[in-house]
Amino acid sequence: MKQLPKVARKLLWVTAILVLASGLLVALALNYLRDQAHVAAHQSTAATARIVQEQTERTLQNVDQRLQLAAVRLQQLDSAHKLTQTTAQAVLREQVHDMPFVRAIWVMDAKGFIVFDSDHGYPGVNLGRPSLLSGPLCSNPTPGLFGCPGQKPQGHQWVISARAPPTRPTARLPALWWRRSTPPTLHHVVHAEPGPDGSVSLFRSDAVLMMRSPWVEDSIGKTFTEMPALQRCPRGQNSGTFESTSPFDQIKRDYAYRAMSNYPAVVVVGKTHDTTFTPWQRMATLASGVWLLASACIVVLVCFLVRDLARRETAEQQLRENKAKSKPCSTHCPT
Repeated sequence: MKQLPKVARKLLWVTAILVLASGLLVALALNYLRDQAHVAAHQSTAATARIVQEQTERTLQNVDQRLQLAAVRLQQLDSAHKLTQTTAQAVLREQVHDMPFVRAIWVMDAKGFIVFDSDHGYPGVNLGRPSLLSGPLCSNPTPGLFGCPGQKPQGHQWVISARAPPTRPTARLPALWWRRSTPPTLHHVVHAEPGPDGSVSLFRSDAVLMMRSPWVEDSIGKTFTEMPALQRCPRGQNSGTFESTSPFDQIKRDYAYRAMSNYPAVVVVGKTHDTTFTPWQRMATLASGVWLLASACIVVLVCFLVRDLARRETAEQQLRENKAKSKPCSTHCPT
């Protein structure tokens, strides 16, 4: 095999260096853009978590205000000696009608017996029994405390209870106020889309899962102390981001969490890595394809050029050899 001309060898080396250098620059640029996409995804997830937290807290505040309004009206009826089952039920039904996601309001005494309610046939029922409602009187009686999620015996409907005491307890109104709502309505409470395969979860401050979208029935009411968000909140880190594999569906997500300021609850929003990096992957595929195509074109052109240089060098070499052979003949031949 004939040795390539010196110029051709230099051209091949320069081409190889340029292709490798351009590939390295493309890789560095794509890696930088990937980091930026990751940062932007964290910021986007954190912004979504803030929206979810504000909307959820606003909904709960609206319910609390309605409960307090119902308490005031019942106390007014009690002061006017007009508080009966009929008048109390009318007041409670009016408030339930105007409250989103609330199914019933009950007025109970300290032992868990219903005194007044917005439904039919519940006065006198003892809700302190776990068979009727899962965990209604668990934990300490903090105003606004969430009860444990549970299912009603009839219809297997999931319910969440929460309580708030009347502003001025009286002999006829010694009760805790209870409201109940269906957990699957979380995606109706908020108007923020976490993207495909994203998740929105509401945890109680003691790590009990209250609601989740998508709905995972087997996990509702269970404790998830291993969640980083629920480990950080007790240490005063009321908001932040982290990466983790979901214990519910085993999907790896970027998470952001925010603790509610007025309620013992934490909102956790998750976005999948596919959602985070799909735009970057498309751009990386396009950029890599363009680089490969451009590099291939350059290599092909350089190969043609090197071959042409080699042919030219060979032709010149043959010409010089022919001249060298013909020169002695012209010198010694007789004229």
